[in-house]
Amino acid sequence: MPLTDAQIAARLSQELDKLPLTAAQKASLASQLQENAHFLDTAGGRRQAGNIHSESVLFECASRLVAVVERFASEGLTLPGYLEAVLKQPKLLTQSPDTLERNIRDVAKHFAKDGLALKDYLEAALQEPSMFGQAPATIAGNVTGLVAAFAKDGLTVREYLKAALVQPSLFHRSPDTIAGNITEVVKRFAADGLTVQKYLQFALRRPNLFYQSPGTIAGNIEGVAERFALEGLTVTAYLRAVLKQSQLFSMSPRTIENNVRGVAERFASDGLEIKDYLRAVVRQPSLFGISPDTIGANITGVAGQFAAEGLTVGEYLKAALRQPTLFYSRPDKIAGQIKVVFALYDEGLLVLPRPRKETPPVSVPAHVHAPVIQFLVRYPDILIRDKSNMLLRRKYLEVTGEPPSASVWTNPRQDIESKLMQRLGHSDRALPVSRSASPVLLDLIKSGCIKSAKTES
Repeated sequence: MPLTDAQIAARLSQELDKLPLTAAQKASLASQLQENAHFLDTAGGRRQAGNIHSESVLFECASRLVAVVERFASEGLTLPGYLEAVLKQPKLLTQSPDTLERNIRDVAKHFAKDGLALKDYLEAALQEPSMFGQAPATIAGNVTGLVAAFAKDGLTVREYLKAALVQPSLFHRSPDTIAGNITEVVKRFAADGLTVQKYLQFALRRPNLFYQSPGTIAGNIEGVAERFALEGLTVTAYLRAVLKQSQLFSMSPRTIENNVRGVAERFASDGLEIKDYLRAVVRQPSLFGISPDTIGANITGVAGQFAAEGLTVGEYLKAALRQPTLFYSRPDKIAGQIKVVFALYDEGLLVLPRPRKETPPVSVPAHVHAPVIQFLVRYPDILIRDKSNMLLRRKYLEVTGEPPSASVWTNPRQDIESKLMQRLGHSDRALPVSRSASPVLLDLIKSGCIKSAKTES
């Protein structure tokens, strides 16, 4: 017997009471299911009540939901997890559990040889619930269609599936639209060095780039260049920075400008000029995305700890402009490295070069470590070296017996490694080290102090 609107609403309410829903969730689902009922009660574009009967599938929504959960229980699907997906896509309640199961399993089966696991695809579908209702052929066509468009540029199904699992909306997006996005972005910046291969690699790491519009991407890149045009930043120069830090493709020009100018303004009284900071940021592009508060805390955090030794904010800024990594390095990490260098100086393993100019005598003696601070400001690369790098130089002094000059600590690692290997009897770094070589050399390679050499296999 056909049901009235009031009877339909009552039946839906009874059915939804079987599910662990809040009052707001129940009301939302009931409203959308009622709309679906009105659609079924329509003929020729006009409302024609009487099509909904008491045995309608609308009144099996709770049991259908539970049935889907049971079919994927071994893959970890839970009632709360699937219910969350249904709240985003209520139409799933009116679809056959057989169809929904087949849609998911068939896609996973189709791409199993490309590394797609059923559990992973199911988790992606929970994030994008419309995937439960899409035909496997459609999903497969979306994936293979995009890969076919860029196969000559090295894109594989396996790689694109990994990206789609991170950004599940890619499974149901048109390959033509995505291909158009990519080719248009590359076309806009081809003269500045962007290629399809490069952009695809960035998109695989940051999958939102596959679907962001060319206008948005172009606006982000050109917008930053425009905002710093007076400081000499060009589109080509900024794109080079973006190619090192792909998150910049998606970042708002306003945010980036606020970050860069905010740091320059904060330290203007300490001598930092916007053009100098911008030059450092272009060398270390991750700085474009870091807030002035974070940068500010990093700089003042280090300077404050060593104020007694003569380190001012202005001096530490000079060091950071020479080695931009310092702008984002944690104060405790840099402070620890400074103390390591103090200890080297105290042990006599670091002899500082003579100052270029004679300093006039002062009434208050400088801190014993003040010269070390000035040395580190001139050679800030020392502050970002890892333990193995510092140990390598200690070993160099120990093995060679050379005077502990500053050059031991300032020269590039590869130079120190090369000289140390020669002293230990291995003159050609390009050749593998024999297993019968000096035990000291073999131990240095095994421990990671010497990174440029390999032992014989």
